[in-house]
Amino acid sequence: MRSTLGAFRRLPRTPSRGDRDSSGKRDGFSMVELIVVLSVVTLLTALLMPGIRSARRTAYSVICSANQRQIGIGFMLWSEDRAGMLPKSLLQTKGDFAEMMAVTTGGGSEELAPSFDGLGRLWEWRYIDSPRCLHCPAHRHTHTFESNEETYGESLTGDVEKRVYANYHYTGHLRLEPLVSEGRQSLRSMHRAGRTVLLTDGLRSREDFNHETGLNVLYADGSSQWQADTASKIVSNLPSDANSGSDLFIGNNLGIQAIWFDLSV
Repeated sequence: MRSTLGAFRRLPRTPSRGDRDSSGKRDGFSMVELIVVLSVVTLLTALLMPGIRSARRTAYSVICSANQRQIGIGFMLWSEDRAGMLPKSLLQTKGDFAEMMAVTTGGGSEELAPSFDGLGRLWEWRYIDSPRCLHCPAHRHTHTFESNEETYGESLTGDVEKRVYANYHYTGHLRLEPLVSEGRQSLRSMHRAGRTVLLTDGLRSREDFNHETGLNVLYADGSSQWQADTASKIVSNLPSDANSGSDLFIGNNLGIQAIWFDLSV
């Protein structure tokens, strides 16, 4: 038995990478091997990235659609308690469609007292469980949930002194007309709204356009559907925040209304 154990002890050890040879040099990766490995990794990453980006865009679109359906439930509950009426948008009464992404009126025109408005009313009266559903994960601009947390707060009032924006564009409580004027405005009822548009992704500016290739649309029947923006027809007609000015979005009001009409079915 001892002789057998001694034989095992005397077995030569197989040299491993990193050991020094008899000349004292360390056996490791050569420069050529390292370059080959890095080249393969780079190639595989380049091949996988488009698929990863596509999968991420699809996931964001699905989450966005789920957000809109949650908001749609809030609209339905609100209307059931108010004879079919929708949350009031003071910004719509002024014909300021570009600003109807706002959840508050504060910080804008001095004609409007600071308060929750439009979509913000759904959170004010807790017809949605969390204001996070007012924000799309694909949003690439500054109107994130985190930037609005102080406004939403935990109270029924919140901090509404400044104007802050959701990532979705409310179409308002008034019936959409081809040419809106104060004398022609009439209340819209959820009971008769049919397949009209209640909500879209942001249209205030190009930076507010949440998705690169299209937008999700919430209809009055509670369904949310994806609408492709073929050849960037919609986003290319929106103004850019990069050229911001006091009158930047005023000329966009009728353009936004035209988009809503085109999306209605």
